[in-house]
Amino acid sequence: MHSILAWRYWLLIALVICAGVVVQRLSSGVEPLQAAKDGASLTAAIATVFVSTPVWRILWLLPVVQRIAPPLDGEWTGVVRSNWTIIEAMKEAAKQSGAAAIDVDAMASQLPALREVPVKAFIKSSFFNLELRLETDVDKYQVSSLKSVEFKPVVGTTPAMLSYVFEGEVLDPKPGDVPAFDGAATLCVETVAGQTTLEGKTWTNRAWTRGLNTAGVIRLRRDKSDFWARLTFGLVKR
Repeated sequence: MHSILAWRYWLLIALVICAGVVVQRLSSGVEPLQAAKDGASLTAAIATVFVSTPVWRILWLLPVVQRIAPPLDGEWTGVVRSNWTIIEAMKEAAKQSGAAAIDVDAMASQLPALREVPVKAFIKSSFFNLELRLETDVDKYQVSSLKSVEFKPVVGTTPAMLSYVFEGEVLDPKPGDVPAFDGAATLCVETVAGQTTLEGKTWTNRAWTRGLNTAGVIRLRRDKSDFWARLTFGLVKR
């Protein structure tokens, strides 16, 4: 979540704090060298507390910060709409097992509807990182966790974006499936009438050696927010 500001802005904030301390110490009659040391020490202490504890979340009390970078911590539910049904149809047609032919190049061709899989997601953020765990809702057949993540705050009319690379794990794969695979997604973050949603495209290299890698759309809605839980020792969940 710290990506709401680039590193140069955080450096500028630190320099302003340091300068303020130095000026205050000089006005108290402290020698310039000692005042500079005091300013550097206090700024370092403030920075350490700020980034290593949940104190940084206080910034999100400001409406402008919440608008630019909506907090994502909490529990989410939604669906992944996958093109696996189209892949299955092409497989059956290729087997010549009586299945109807399918021409994916014909724009007017009637393709199977995307398969919808209910999912749950759990997001937790720190100053330096964001964790996301996604699992299929019904049977937990597949569980995914992030390998890398980038959060881009709102810029002008462009909404906030969450982009990540994930690793999917299948503990008990069905015949023909794989135990692990990689994928990626880019999701748009929007908040309307107090409801935050994530929506965007995703793709995987699942069984890519057999030409079965998939793509689709993720739609998530946050049901429970716990952004303030760590700062308030669990007293405030939203």
